Amino acid sequence: MKLPPWATSQNRGLRFSGLRFSGLRFSGSRTLLRRAWGLGALLSALIAFPLTGCASCSGDGLFTSAATGELRAVHELGEFGAPLVPPPQTYGLRRLDEAYDALRPHLAHKNPFHRLVALEALRHLAQRSRGMFATRFPDLFDSLLDDPDPELRWRAAWALGRIALGRPGLQRAAQDEDLRVADRAIWALGQVRSPDPGVVPLLLASLDRDPLSARVMDSLRALTGERHETPQAWRAWAVEVGVPSSKPAGSPAAPSDKSSRDKMPDGPSDEQR
Repeated sequence: MKLPPWATSQNRGLRFSGLRFSGLRFSGSRTLLRRAWGLGALLSALIAFPLTGCASCSGDGLFTSAATGELRAVHELGEFGAPLVPPPQTYGLRRLDEAYDALRPHLAHKNPFHRLVALEALRHLAQRSRGMFATRFPDLFDSLLDDPDPELRWRAAWALGRIALGRPGLQRAAQDEDLRVADRAIWALGQVRSPDPGVVPLLLASLDRDPLSARVMDSLRALTGERHETPQAWRAWAVEVGVPSSKPAGSPAAPSDKSSRDKMPDGPSDEQR
């Protein structure tokens, strides 16, 4: 009996796994079935896409994950609308205020690291939507200015400085016992172009708090336009123009631990990020 080509001694080991046709070898039946199945699935997806849309492309998955507290999604949602990272076209279906609503509950999370990630994500959003933040969410960081963790307090003060928004809690933070918190709050107060009338007296009262006097004078220069170089010169100016320099009643005392006054803890530069 004459054997078919695929059963010759040369191809006997292949049995039904290969076929010869016009000098070309095609993949076996199993591979062909797998390819046909994959092609069918692809065609089905292409047909269904215009009808059902793409949930992942619209950002639904990211918003849902952030709302449920997945830290990666919380962080990534902070990049929503970043001009240097163009979002997918369908991200336009979502609005920035929805991103705020998804992130803000996490500022009250019991885990301080979770609160920190949410704070940084919201800071990024706020820097890209300052008008919306100032009108709709101005109190967003207020609770963090009084957070038990000083890392959260100084970052909240820094965030307000980055968007140049004055809040009453910044004046309390400027007298915080933690030097990082006080330093960032004093800097933030100097970024606000329409400060509370009590800010300049508060800063004048902080001139003697080492090592914060240089930061205090920087903020005083930004707020008053004066260019005095020493605490003594600032006090003389305050007397001349009639600005009070006493601490507000009930303000917290400066730190009594001398070691905490000798050296400022490391923190970000004003230009960082």
